[in-house]
Order: sequence, then structure tokens, then C-alpha cells
Amino acid sequence: MPQFITDFLNRAGNYALYSLLPALAILIIGLIIVKLVIAVINKILQKTKLEKAALTLIRSVIRVVLYLLLVLIVASSLGIDV
Repeated sequence: MPQFITDFLNRAGNYALYSLLPALAILIIGLIIVKLVIAVINKILQKTKLEKAALTLIRSVIRVVLYLLLVLIVASSLGIDV
């Protein structure tokens, strides 16, 4: 195998090891945390006396904000300026 291909594969492997794997771990842990937070918020909101439309809006906004924060955290861990 030519040297440049070997060098490329070594660099790609190092990149995956030091950048992609931690980002993947952050993503998986973050998804679990987001789901737990959403479940807790759903339980809290069920105890309120808000209208169904307001509850749906609040849940949706919180869900979008949490997932957006997770995407920004993962992108930052990949070295993307956010």
C-alpha cells in the first residue's frame, strides 16, 4: 500500500479516536439527559392548571431549546465554532 494512503488512514483514525468518539459519547449522554429532563418537565406541567394548548407550547419550546443546546455542545466538541 502506498505511503500516502497509510498516512491518510492513520490521520483519519486518530481524528476519529480523539474527536468523533468523544462527540458521540456526548451526544448519547446528552440525549439521555434531554429525555430525562423532558420527562420531569412533563410531570411538573401535568400538575399545573394550564390549558392544553399552553402545555403543548411550553413542552415544545423546552424540547427545541434542549435539543438545540445539545447540538451546539456536540458541534463545539468537534471543534466547530459556535
